[in-house]
Amino acid sequence: MSGTPQEAYSLGINWSAPNMWFFEVNGVWMNRSYVDLSPIRHEVLPELYTVASSEQELIQMMQDIGKQEKLNEALIINMSIGKVIYLTRSSSLNLNLSLNNLLNNTNIQTGGYQQGRFDYKNYTTAKFPNKYYYAQGFRLYLNVGVKF
Repeated sequence: MSGTPQEAYSLGINWSAPNMWFFEVNGVWMNRSYVDLSPIRHEVLPELYTVASSEQELIQMMQDIGKQEKLNEALIINMSIGKVIYLTRSSSLNLNLSLNNLLNNTNIQTGGYQQGRFDYKNYTTAKFPNKYYYAQGFRLYLNVGVKF
């Protein structure tokens, strides 16, 4: 299956401090994500046997062509700090600073796919390898909101 992780775990710690401050630290671990399949690699390849020198090589080539690659495991740690400031009895100013991907992990594969083209001359996936999407590294957000 492709598209989303098959395993995802999250653990967070929230603290509402005195004087309307709040803090949060959150960790997310994801595993068992796979690339999207290309129909071309999973159709009948009637000429495949002509490039294989033995039955074992033919079996290995079929396994390599049809394999659905597993993406990297990922650990993400996020943090947030905020403050609510009451301006009047019915209005407030909300400040929130979010720090995402504190570990600056740029090797997080968020998805991928087998290319929709294939090397029918050599019957190898090396000419058109899988393509991947990656998450951004460290990100910092400042949110300011006014409630009235």
